[in-house]
Amino acid sequence: MQDFEDFKSDRINFEATLFKGCTLHELMFLAAISFGFTIVFFVLVFSLLFGKALIGLAFAILAGFFVMMLLANKLGDIKQNKPQGYYQQRIALWLEDKGLMKSIYVRRSGPWSVRRTQ
Repeated sequence: MQDFEDFKSDRINFEATLFKGCTLHELMFLAAISFGFTIVFFVLVFSLLFGKALIGLAFAILAGFFVMMLLANKLGDIKQNKPQGYYQQRIALWLEDKGLMKSIYVRRSGPWSVRRTQ
């Protein structure tokens, strides 16, 4: 038999954090949002003002990295000391409040009854 402890067994059901409490998939999502937004913004601004779209792309790459870091810090603050999947539930409940999505979570305040009432 093997007499050593498997150190990966405590991470089987969730992803390991990489930066500020964010997982790899969260960082990739933040990078896609930040780089997509900054590329569109800076390319349009530099194209309209100076007629130089490639210079706008160079600024967008640099700015996209800093925007991603800011978003990762903000997401890390939101996730701090919260259970796994907390912010996904908060986003789903926020979307339900705005009428954009139906939530799968039960939201009820008041006494519960275990019997059927008529």
